[in-house]
This record gives sequence, C-alpha cells and structure tokens, in this order.
Amino acid sequence: MTFLSSIGTVTTPSPRVRALRTSLTGERLEAVRWRKRLWSNARAPFRPSEAGLEVYASCFRGHDAPRSLVLGATPELIDLLVEQRASELTVVDMCQEQWDAIQGFGRADWSSVEWICGDWLEPIASLRGRLDYVCCDGGTLFLEWSKGWRRLFEVAFDSLAPGGVFVTKAQDMTGYGATAREIFDDHVGRFEAARRRAPAAELEHFREMASSLHVALFLGTQRAGSATMDPEPASRRLRQAHGLLRAAYGEARFQPIIDLFFEEMDPAVNPRAVLQAGPPPAQVIPLLESVGFEVEYRPLPPSHAPAPGVCYMLAARRPLH
Repeated sequence: MTFLSSIGTVTTPSPRVRALRTSLTGERLEAVRWRKRLWSNARAPFRPSEAGLEVYASCFRGHDAPRSLVLGATPELIDLLVEQRASELTVVDMCQEQWDAIQGFGRADWSSVEWICGDWLEPIASLRGRLDYVCCDGGTLFLEWSKGWRRLFEVAFDSLAPGGVFVTKAQDMTGYGATAREIFDDHVGRFEAARRRAPAAELEHFREMASSLHVALFLGTQRAGSATMDPEPASRRLRQAHGLLRAAYGEARFQPIIDLFFEEMDPAVNPRAVLQAGPPPAQVIPLLESVGFEVEYRPLPPSHAPAPGVCYMLAARRPLH
C-alpha cells in the first residue's frame, strides 16, 4: 500500500530514469527515512500478503518475458515481475521519496526497471496498447470514488494489449458490523495468542497486529450513503487505540511501532494517510466492465488482514476483440 503526495521529480538510483536529479537533503531526506521506517514495519494489508502474491502470480503465468506496469512502488510486485523475466517493467508512483525509500527492500535485481515519478491517472503514451500486465496493490484506496477509480481503470485498459490483464487488490470498507472496541479487542487478542505460541516472533506479530488494526479502524467510517470515508471518526479511533496500546505495551520495543501506526499516521496529523474510498466488489466490478474489461473476482482467505471479507482481488482482462 503506497502513500501519495504531490512532490516534484527528483533522484533515483535506477539507470533508466525519467526524473530530475536533486540532492537528498532537509525535508526530503527526512521523508525518505520516514518511508523506510514505514516499509520496515508495515505488513498486510499495507503490503501484499503471501495469499495476495499467489493471486498475482497465478494471473502472471502463461507469458514469457511479459511487458508490465506496476502502479505504486511495491517491492513485492517488482520482485515478482523481475523473477517472471519481464522484458519491460515500468513502475509509476507520484512520490519520488517512495522509490528512494524502497531501495534495498527487494530481493531481485532491479537494474532494468524503469521508474517514472508521475501521476497514475495520466496515460503513458509509449505504453499504450502494448502491455501484458498492469497491477496495483491497494492504491485505489487513495483515489476519489468513483471518478479517480474510473480514471485509473481507463489508464490500465489503455495501456494493455488485447488479452492483457489488470490485477488489483481492493478493500470493502463498508458494512462491517463490529464496533471499534470489538475490532481493537479482536486484534489484541489474536496478537496475545500468537506471541504465546511463538514468543521469539513477538515483535513480528506486533507489527502484523498494528498494520492490520490501523486499517481496520477505518471500517464503517463512510459518509452516509457513500463509499467515501470520513477521516474524523477514523482519527478518533486511532487516537484511542494509541492510548490503549501505549498503556498496555509500555516496553521500549513496542513504542515506535505504536507511535508510527496510531499517531504519525493519524489523518489529523498526516494528510497522506487518509484513506479515500473502500467500495464493495458489487460497485467496483460494474465500473471495470463499463471501461471494457472482462472481470474475475478473486477472494482472499477469511484470515486475511484486516478482517474477514474486507480485502479482495480482481483480475480484469482486456478482450481480444
């Protein structure tokens, strides 16, 4: 999951670059460090899960040396496509600091990856009608419903060759019946059970819990009659969780993780952390079909973070004719 901001084009270590070079100093250096800290601690649903990666991999099978586009700088997807021996691999993100921050998080050789710092919602003329795959892991959460989502789908459709596939993870943030306190207690209870089973992995389980709980506290915060989320109730929930977690887990090893997910990523503190929309598949699939896609719904396991039935995946194929 990529947090977006309107930042000018700057340095990238990739040898194939469309970004202007400036120095890593001051506020920009601090932004890169913050994103590195986020990526070091974030787990699903911020980042792709093993189950999600298997869905991506299953959609990518069948092409030798595919031409591919990743919307949002996501290390796991870059690795997957490099290992798929993509003949072309372009990554687009609105935030240059994001690209700088994820260097070192991949296991594959990214030297052939082309990085573009730019707007996802603008088509890339050189890619039109040429690609086998376009993928975006959760980035739609940060787009306006339904205008921004439709525009992204149009860009993906425009970029794909006939038969090409757009694969995305989305989250249904509507209609989840549990209260914020029930969500909190469920997450903490599962963490406590996990660390009893595997004490040596305690900190990893805590990162998983914090990542999942942060997103789960946005569940059911839509404005009335809309798929658009209201940041104010989510912000209140995050502040409450921050206080409860700091009181319950006062050890120094937990505090930076608590502060990161429940204070620094409070929408009232960090506007980049505002989730925009989480519509259900019943609204998203017709929107994809209206653009021209043939759509396959790909559910994720009930155990998938942040709660059963929230995350889902869609594989949308551009028809051959």
